[in-house]
Amino acid sequence: MNSNKFLFLNIILLVIVSVSAKNVNAQEILVAPDTLYVGQIPVGSDNVRQIEIFNLSSTTLNISSMSIDNDQENNYTIIDNPGSVSLGQLQSVILQIEISPVSDGLKEAELVINSNASTSPDRHYLYGKGLTTSPPTFERIFGDEEANSIASIQQTKEGGYILGGSTVLPGEDFSDFYLVKTDANGKIEWEATHGDGQEETTETITTILEVADGYVAFGETDSDDGAGKYDFYLVKFSLTGEVMWEEMYGENKDEKAADMIQASDGGFFLFGLTLSHSGGLDADMYLIKVDSEGNEDWNKNYGGSGGDSGDKLVKTQDGNIALLGSTTSYGAGGFDFWLIKIDNSGNELWSKTYGGSADEEANGLTELTDGSLVLAGYTVSFGAGARDSYMVKTNSTGTELWNKVDGGLYQDYITNLISDDNSIYYTLSTQPELDSTRAYLVKDDLDGTEIWRSRFYGGGSDLKQNSDGHFLIVGGTAKYGTSTDVYFLNLDKNGAITFVSDIASQTPKNFNLLNNYPNPFNNQTNIGFELKENEFVELSIYNILGQKIKTLVQKEYSAGTHSVGFNSDGMSSGVYLYKLKTSSGTMVKQMMLLK
Repeated sequence: MNSNKFLFLNIILLVIVSVSAKNVNAQEILVAPDTLYVGQIPVGSDNVRQIEIFNLSSTTLNISSMSIDNDQENNYTIIDNPGSVSLGQLQSVILQIEISPVSDGLKEAELVINSNASTSPDRHYLYGKGLTTSPPTFERIFGDEEANSIASIQQTKEGGYILGGSTVLPGEDFSDFYLVKTDANGKIEWEATHGDGQEETTETITTILEVADGYVAFGETDSDDGAGKYDFYLVKFSLTGEVMWEEMYGENKDEKAADMIQASDGGFFLFGLTLSHSGGLDADMYLIKVDSEGNEDWNKNYGGSGGDSGDKLVKTQDGNIALLGSTTSYGAGGFDFWLIKIDNSGNELWSKTYGGSADEEANGLTELTDGSLVLAGYTVSFGAGARDSYMVKTNSTGTELWNKVDGGLYQDYITNLISDDNSIYYTLSTQPELDSTRAYLVKDDLDGTEIWRSRFYGGGSDLKQNSDGHFLIVGGTAKYGTSTDVYFLNLDKNGAITFVSDIASQTPKNFNLLNNYPNPFNNQTNIGFELKENEFVELSIYNILGQKIKTLVQKEYSAGTHSVGFNSDGMSSGVYLYKLKTSSGTMVKQMMLLK
């Protein structure tokens, strides 16, 4: 990708996220994010976040100094502070802001920027928290100006963690494998990326496992070196992140990766779906057994005349393997949960379906100490809304013992599921209102009765327990930065930490622009914003070139939360920007119109 194209993409990235702009004497400076949350970090450890300063004016932006102010304990540092810098039109500088908390509690400071954009300094709030919990708990957000997300985590033998996911590297449009190794406090020790080396190919990790001499990552790739559009992709890394070997598996159509477990002989079971082996237009559940060096031993597909997919697999106490997926080939109608028990050679022992006349989709599977199984995901057949969380408990031979449906009018579903001797734990995404979503860690007893739930503020792509009995949640979040960042939580045995909501409530910000809903949308969407005091508000729509399309409102609003409807009649499909302007500043976000 040439430098001009990359610069253009970088500009768009900065525009479509939440930003604050100050326009004084025709010199415009943009700082993204406007307010920087650095996480909740164990005392004695540290974390680094990025802030980008951007010149939006045609004249040169001269920054004379950048410094940290109102930092009572010297918790914050600008790493390799450039001091003064001059930025031409559309140029930017990235600052690395490090927090090293020296004590417990809220840690506040300000980034102060002196420039020719104003006669007074430009100030940006920094906040986070120091923690002294033992064993450690933490809330980590890390990443750069590109999109990063984590799909899988495992605690390592020495007590740290290995995380696997995907990243979009600078200058690229497509993702690569992304590995992060941290210590027990969640501090990054090293990062590694890997792709096939070709342009315009995508590699993503779904599962990461530690082995004796390294780490094995399973995912998928659309590399030209594979046999089909997408293929299973297995890569072994050394203990320091170097590639040791890699293999692709597939044929002339798509294979999509879902999950991986290690076999008793040191090899691996790779699980997902296949179109190459299904014998028709619909997919089959697909399982490949490979040895410890990635050589294929055998493969099996499971399915019928409809569409079938694999989602999770677990080793069971009887020495066999339970496969969980979704099926339209069998069951009561639409997609149903599909549970299959197989032996270690892939031979089917029995299979059962669970669901109603509409759709059920599976996301989680766990075996309890008595050999019973718990399945989880969502249902449309039962419950109160569009999707409701759905959990089914069976005995060791798949006979249903009970099911649990929970949810409201909108979208509610379980994303991950684990268990211990006495309890079931799961991550739950809920939509209490049309324009808001929430995520929870939930504890149930073995009969499905809820014991507690604890809210968290990022994506829950994976859920594990560590050797302390703490809960590990990983995923991505776009809440705190200029793009999607890695979100990494370590919660205590009660799912507790002083969550970011308790800290963020202290942020001295007078307004907030919310995500539009729905997004993407067809013709009609709603744009929300929050005001902490009465403000004159201008809300406008722009195309991707920055040209104003429509002004939705220009009037004073009272303090509180407000929503404005937007009708896209006469507009074509594409990406648009919506800008909220108040006397306190400006925020811009992105929406996508699909007609």
